[in-house]
Amino acid sequence: RLVKVVDLHSAMLSESVRHAIQARRDALQSPKWSQEQLEDAKSDGKTLIIIEGLVFDVTSFLPKHPGGEFTIKHFASKDATEKFFRIHSSMAFEELPALYAGDFISEDTANNGVKPSSPKNASPGQSKQKPDATQFS
Repeated sequence: RLVKVVDLHSAMLSESVRHAIQARRDALQSPKWSQEQLEDAKSDGKTLIIIEGLVFDVTSFLPKHPGGEFTIKHFASKDATEKFFRIHSSMAFEELPALYAGDFISEDTANNGVKPSSPKNASPGQSKQKPDATQFS
């Protein structure tokens, strides 16, 4: 099975935001996040959300969120795409590239059911060990 690679050109984001996310994606070497990793990060106090199949670490943004921390925390480790696009202005979209942490992969799409290692005690979006790239292609 193949992991769905997020095509930033089809995402509902402006061209400038797509380019900035792609630049960060390249700089971070396209980290991948499973649901299990997102849950582990949540247990460790991180707040990561999924928008358009992309994972964003919004932990540092929580105190600045105009709608309050609770509204974002409600979507921790979940897909917030619909809600995000429905209520946010273009200003909010401009914040996304700096918060990009990786691409979301679902457990059922991982090749041969192999999961990447947990990111506990690692930087956001980074596993303790980098999974073999062949797992995800």
